[in-house]
Amino acid sequence: MSQSAVGWLRARTRNSVALAALAVLLVLLGTAPSAVAAGPATVSVRAVGTDGQSVLPLTDLTTNETPVVKDGDSEHACAGTSAAGALQLASKGNWNGEWSGGFGYGVETIEGVSYPFSGPDRWAFWLDNEPVGTGVCGAELSSGDSVLFFEECVSKEAGVCPSIPPGVLAIEVPATVEVKEPVTVTVLSYPGEGGEPKPADGVTVVGGGDTSALATDAQGQTTLVFAGEGGYTIDAVGSGEPPTIPAEAFVCAHEGNDGACGTTAPAGSTAGQTPAPVAVIDASVPQATARGGVSLVSATVAVRGGGSALVKLECLGATSCHGKLTLSVAAKIAARAKASGNAKKHPARTVRIGAAGFSIQGDATKTVKLNLDATGRRLLSASHGHLRASLALLELAPKPESTQTKTVQLVR
Repeated sequence: MSQSAVGWLRARTRNSVALAALAVLLVLLGTAPSAVAAGPATVSVRAVGTDGQSVLPLTDLTTNETPVVKDGDSEHACAGTSAAGALQLASKGNWNGEWSGGFGYGVETIEGVSYPFSGPDRWAFWLDNEPVGTGVCGAELSSGDSVLFFEECVSKEAGVCPSIPPGVLAIEVPATVEVKEPVTVTVLSYPGEGGEPKPADGVTVVGGGDTSALATDAQGQTTLVFAGEGGYTIDAVGSGEPPTIPAEAFVCAHEGNDGACGTTAPAGSTAGQTPAPVAVIDASVPQATARGGVSLVSATVAVRGGGSALVKLECLGATSCHGKLTLSVAAKIAARAKASGNAKKHPARTVRIGAAGFSIQGDATKTVKLNLDATGRRLLSASHGHLRASLALLELAPKPESTQTKTVQLVR
């Protein structure tokens, strides 16, 4: 095992005697990862970068038995059923790291975002809301497992890293819910050192088209009302200190037994047989319906070099759609712009980084250009070209007026 990988593992497990002992044993033995393949499993994978920015959105997948080789050496192969195999599928192979005997591949780059072992910031690896003491190659997965990577500072030098590592938020919400019925959402915070979770107070939860949800209470709970049927991504973003890693969860909303989300439609019904949502990049976008109004086509928004965000919208139904788009980010994230000396304090939970109007003919699709302001451009650059934001779609026509809020990923 390379000295950098050994140092990372020792530092990451500084509060776990058992895991530290395992790291030493691996170094002494110098053996390759020897976890026994458990077979394909359905799991979730996501990666979160600096300041909670989504690098790899929450993705559900089923692992396979195809070995993972990142450096061209067939002897450096990880089981496709391991966490390495899950990351390979979720990122479509867009990750990398150096091989070390006894450790396997140390993850250094995911989706172009790099935290090399030579620096203090690393990709932390958690499994089922707990830090893992082995590499991704040695972690075999079972169905229902959640794999998380996030940026964490690890250094023995005093003053380089925060004294308390970030906690990890987790969302508890039913996988299927009824449209327009209140749903209780619970957010837990898992301590960065590992251990039992606590209710997360004061966390902002967004998703499902509900823009009026309050922050979580002392029990870590709040209520959402889902505006329409389809698949949604729910996001939980904390504030204050110590910092926390934001959470994501998938929810499928249905209206009675309409055949959606695994419900059974009445005999002879023509209701759509929409399955429970499968994790895809655009899982935050509801299924299109014929009720009219504007719909976000993709939650991935391309940004041109000059700062023009290209938002693709669809006007459903024969009536033209008119309204306004507003992009915003969490105030905690926007605070990064203060480093330039140009930003003001924002007491609000969100800060606007751009807006634009739209007018689309009925039954048509249109790409709307929205120019990012200076703060938005600065944040996108600081986030390595990947910035999570909230997009509010205010529909002025067709009537009645309504507002949808979607979580989008700005990509340059």
